[in-house]
Amino acid sequence: MDLTPITRAVRRWRERSRARRELQRLTDLELADIGLSQGDIDAVVRGNIVRSRPSGFYEAR
Repeated sequence: MDLTPITRAVRRWRERSRARRELQRLTDLELADIGLSQGDIDAVVRGNIVRSRPSGFYEAR
């Protein structure tokens, strides 16, 4: 029996769980700074939200 797919699934679940916990620890203001709200957390963790840079954003070089 090949356990590799199961192992990968468990790892992905743990990573999503960890990311969700970390995002939930942020305040509403901290989330707003990165363009998110509490309601966005699950979608972000699932990978359903992809943000583009806001207009007027300049990268430091």
